[in-house]
Amino acid sequence: MVQLTFWVVLKTELLPVTMSDDARIYQTLQCLKSQINAVRRILGRSSFEQYEYYKLNNPVALPRGVYNCDEIVKTCLRRDNWERVSPSYTLDVLAPTLSNNHVHMVIQPKGEMPAYLF
Repeated sequence: MVQLTFWVVLKTELLPVTMSDDARIYQTLQCLKSQINAVRRILGRSSFEQYEYYKLNNPVALPRGVYNCDEIVKTCLRRDNWERVSPSYTLDVLAPTLSNNHVHMVIQPKGEMPAYLF
């Protein structure tokens, strides 16, 4: 079992997540909650079933230097780059190799997409 670190967009937050390479997609929320205090406030008592999970067909690279998080999130929220994935899939469906300098997944609440998505 190898630990992987990669980036996700949860609603409109750009967040790193560290998980084992054999983890399932639904475990991403659980890992985020345990790793980042702010995520607990964002998610509250919600469960993984209340969210939709999307892989980015073209993962978004994070520049090596200073970058604008809002611009990265805006790029990741382009729905034409999304492919819905089942929460029961393993992480390897996101990409052959998950990179710690790329955003690989978007997680959004189920139901109507918020107005900030375009």
